[in-house]
Amino acid sequence: MYLKTGLLTLLTILILSGCSRVGPEMMSRDRFDYTSAVADSWKEQLLMNIVRIRYFDWTAFVSIDQIITAYTMEHTGSARFTLRTPISQLYTNDQADVSWVGKFSERPTILYKPLSGKKYVRALLTPAQPVSIPALMETGWPADQLGRITIRSVNGFYNTNSKFDVVHHADPLFARFLLMLKKIQSRDAMRVSIVRDSLEDSSDEIRIQGRSVLQILVAMAVVGVQLPEEHKESGIAPPIQPISNEDLSGLPPLMTIKSGSVKPESSYVAVQYLDMWYWIDNRDHFAKRSLQYALTLITCLTVMSHPGGVLLFR
Repeated sequence: MYLKTGLLTLLTILILSGCSRVGPEMMSRDRFDYTSAVADSWKEQLLMNIVRIRYFDWTAFVSIDQIITAYTMEHTGSARFTLRTPISQLYTNDQADVSWVGKFSERPTILYKPLSGKKYVRALLTPAQPVSIPALMETGWPADQLGRITIRSVNGFYNTNSKFDVVHHADPLFARFLLMLKKIQSRDAMRVSIVRDSLEDSSDEIRIQGRSVLQILVAMAVVGVQLPEEHKESGIAPPIQPISNEDLSGLPPLMTIKSGSVKPESSYVAVQYLDMWYWIDNRDHFAKRSLQYALTLITCLTVMSHPGGVLLFR
C-alpha cells in the first residue's frame, strides 16, 4: 500500500515539475495588465493635477520609464521507499517517505522619473507647435474640439482664457472659426503652410497661435471643476471672477469634473483630494475625449522637433 501511494505521489511531482511554465503563459496576461494600469495611472495623474490647479496647488508629473518583471518557479521533490520482509501476516515494517516543495516568486521593478527642469518647461510651458494642430486633425481628431483645446488665438480673437483667478470667455468670432474649421475638415479642403518669419497682416490669411499644456490644464480646471459647497463656503477653493458675466460664444466647457464626499460607483476616472472625490462621468463622452486629447498632447505633442511659428490658412 505504501509503495503504490509513494509511486503515485512521485509521478505527480514529475508531471507538475515538467509541465509548469511561466514564460509564454504570463506574457499575454502581464502585457495587458500593465498596459491597463499605466493608462489608468496617467488618467488619474492628469485629473489630479487639474483639480490641484483649481485649488491653486502645485502640479507634478511622474513618468514611468521602465517596467521589468522577473518570475521564478522551482520544484523540489524526493521519495524514499523501504520494503522489508514481513515479520508476520499481520505486521510489516515497509516505509515510504515522500516530499515535494513548490516555490513561485514575482519581482517587478518599476522605474519612475519626475518631470522637472528643462523637461518640465518643454513639456508644460512651451506652446504647442502650430504644425501639430493640422497633423492631428488629419488623423481624425474633431477639428472644433481639438481647436478648443490647443488653439490660443486666431487673428487676435481669443479662446477661453483662464488666468487662475479670472476667466475670459471665448470671443464669438473664435467660436465661428471653429465651426468653419469643422466644415473644412469634413470636406477635406484644408491646405496648411508654416511660416517662420513674421509677415504683414493679410486679409486672406488666418493666423493661429497654440496653447501650452499648462494653459490647457488651467482652462480645464477653472471652468470644469464643480467645487463642493463646503469648500466654497470655507474659502478653501479660491473664487474665480469671470470677465463679462455673459458668454456670447456658446461654447461648452472643455470638461465637467464632478465632486462629492463618496467615491462614485461608475466613473471614467476618479481621484481623491482634500477628503473629497472628483471624477468624470463615464457617460460624458465630450469630457472623456478632452482628457484623452490632453494626455496625447502631454506625451507627444510638445516633444515634436518642428520649429515654432505661425500657422497660416489660405
